[in-house]
Amino acid sequence: MLRCFPILLLALFSAFASVASAQNQQPKPPNSCTQYMPLGKLYYQQNLMDQAYLAFRTCVELEPNNTEALHSLGRVEVRLKFFSAAVEHLKKCITVDAKYWRCYVTLADGYRFQWRSSSDRSRSISLLEEALKVLDDAERVATSNDAKAAIFNMRGTIYKDRGDQVKAIESYERAATLAPNEGVILFNLGTLYVAANKLDKAIEVLKRAINLMPRDAQFRAYLARAYRVRATTGDLDNAADQAVQAYNLCGAERCKDAFVVGQYGAVLFLQKNLNLARPILEQAIKVDIGRIYDENYYFLGRAYMQLGRAKDAKAQFSVAVILKIEEPLYWFWLGQSNEALGLKPEACNAYAKSISAAGGAGQYKDAERAAAALKCPNSNGSR
Repeated sequence: MLRCFPILLLALFSAFASVASAQNQQPKPPNSCTQYMPLGKLYYQQNLMDQAYLAFRTCVELEPNNTEALHSLGRVEVRLKFFSAAVEHLKKCITVDAKYWRCYVTLADGYRFQWRSSSDRSRSISLLEEALKVLDDAERVATSNDAKAAIFNMRGTIYKDRGDQVKAIESYERAATLAPNEGVILFNLGTLYVAANKLDKAIEVLKRAINLMPRDAQFRAYLARAYRVRATTGDLDNAADQAVQAYNLCGAERCKDAFVVGQYGAVLFLQKNLNLARPILEQAIKVDIGRIYDENYYFLGRAYMQLGRAKDAKAQFSVAVILKIEEPLYWFWLGQSNEALGLKPEACNAYAKSISAAGGAGQYKDAERAAAALKCPNSNGSR
């Protein structure tokens, strides 16, 4: 893990060396973490977690009861997935100073990260319950609005991971009330409003977030999506404006954020700019290493269908239905691609799943018409 260990030791040593008054004077290493903390913070800000870990670990070794050092080390250990060590250091931080609320929040986040890293999240759900208990303790010691806002923001994130959208929104709303000028909290709330199809609220909140943090590409990409999904007069133009800005802020063709790239590609497709939409959506798929964003695959599949590339389209729709199995639209278009390839049984199966996902007969007319035209069994959606 610590690949840069020898180089880092030299860097740390040099950073702490005082100017020698004599040519043969040797610098002495510091005996406190006063110098290590700013260096660790700098490495953390630069996302150099191995180096930050070494700096903070050294600080804790020098001052074992330094709560800031314990919190900083625990936070880095969470990022490095050293979960047992992170829990140990963050619990010690709380023991040393029970009112140091940041350690509670980071400990809760550590449990959440551990759950997300689990190979079987359903069996590890108790980690999220443990995180919520930690936040209950945090609320009892928090006094400032900033502290309470951070606690409710983390609570919202944990509820979101648990799939409790209502409680997640309530928590984020509480956090936003306590810290109305905190862009990250507003962004978290806005994304949940989009997911809940509360698009007017989402747009209002995301605009506020962007006013506070105008150069954040993800903020603008989510606002673009909110406009695109709402789809009232002028919304597609607003979506395009935000999507272009997000894409450029992210680095354009160098952007590695699959969501940002995908939103730009989706808007281009809806604007019927197929020549540009296709390569942008292909870029989105390329950088979506974890196969996270179902819409990217759906829109690229749609682009391929318009280009007469049904086989390529089928491959994209097949990923989309895996990522969001309950989306009837994805199953419908998988059916369309199978039908274009002359694969009648596969097309009928996809249409049946589309109808079922939509809630049964009468809920998705396009899928029912397609199934009937192909003379599929049970094309009326009955079982």
